[in-house]
Amino acid sequence: RLAAPTTADLAELCHRVAAIAPDAIAIGLLHAHHHPEDEQEIAAALRPLGIPITCSADLLSRQGEYERFAATLVNSGIRRVVGDYLDQLSRDIAPARLRLLRSSGGILPIKEAIDYPARAVFSGPAGGVVATRQLARKLGIDTIAAKEHLHPDPGDLIQKESEGEETQHP
Repeated sequence: RLAAPTTADLAELCHRVAAIAPDAIAIGLLHAHHHPEDEQEIAAALRPLGIPITCSADLLSRQGEYERFAATLVNSGIRRVVGDYLDQLSRDIAPARLRLLRSSGGILPIKEAIDYPARAVFSGPAGGVVATRQLARKLGIDTIAAKEHLHPDPGDLIQKESEGEETQHP
C-alpha cells in the first residue's frame, strides 16, 4: 500500500464521479485481493451517489488483476439492467423463491445475483451440461456429450462435467 486516500481525496473523487453521472462504478486496485479494505473504503465514499458499485476483490478475490478487472467491468456493465430485472422478478413471484444457477454450477442466492450478475453469465451452459449428465444417469447411458453452441467453452466446470469428472456443487 503506497498511501491511503485522504478524506479530501475521497471527497474530490466523489465530486468528479457525480459530475459524469455514470450508470455503474467498477473499482479495481492492483493488490485488492490482499487488501480488499482499500476498495471498500473507496466504495463507501461513492455509495451515497446511489450508483451500483462493483469492487474487484468482492467479485473475484484472487491474484491476476487482468481477470479480476475484466470480470469487474463485465459485472458493472450488466449490474443495473440484470440486477433490476432480477429484483423485480423475485418480487413478482413472491412468495415463491427465485433460484439461479452459478456459472460454476451451484445455486446463486438472489441478493448475490442482483449484486454480482456476472457470476451467472455462463449458468445456462453449466446447467445444460449438469442436466445432460443427470439425464444420462437416469437413462442408464454411460457416455454422453453435451455441446454448447453459442459460446466457446465458458469454464472449467463445463469441461469437467462433460468429461464425467465429479465436481462439487455448493
